[in-house]
Amino acid sequence: MTCRSVKCKYQFCWVCLDGWSTHGTSYYNCNKYNDSEAKHWKYRVSESRKFLERFMFYWTRFMNHKQSLQFENELKSTVTTKMTHMQDRYHMSWVEVQFMERAVEVLCSCRQTLMYTYVFAFYNDRTPQIDIFEDNQRDLQKAVETLSEYLEREIDAEEDNRNIRSQVLHSLNYCQNRRKALINHISEGNEKEWWKYSFD
Repeated sequence: MTCRSVKCKYQFCWVCLDGWSTHGTSYYNCNKYNDSEAKHWKYRVSESRKFLERFMFYWTRFMNHKQSLQFENELKSTVTTKMTHMQDRYHMSWVEVQFMERAVEVLCSCRQTLMYTYVFAFYNDRTPQIDIFEDNQRDLQKAVETLSEYLEREIDAEEDNRNIRSQVLHSLNYCQNRRKALINHISEGNEKEWWKYSFD
């Protein structure tokens, strides 16, 4: 069989998927069971499946954060409405409600950082430092989800208003600190050559 791609034209056996040139003069020997070749193919299929599962693990998380980042951009208009509501209902000044806008900015930058940490993790081999990296990644993700929940929450009473302000500010600062810790760990790893990249 020949690949139909104009550039490729690779010839292979459709039974065993091996190159046609390796069949030599015994073109139809691939219909005989060979235990060593079967083990070889099972190993190759197993390795390919592991690679695909690993890829899908990281790709799914990357796409989840990408989609969440798009939702966070939509959250900006909701937060603007909440800021106006807080100014009107609770007689807060424009300066006093700016923490909400700042929180959305921090949330988006943390989301974007998280999104690309999965690309970084995919291309990294397992080293002892990866465990620390994954702990930092998990902490940032947890902090981001908490901040996102606070920003999406409805503010009903003046007490809620005071609580939400302190909770958002605390969560905002914690997110910034976790993001900084994660980025610093990656940078330190680059300087000290902790990371072992694989592109296979």
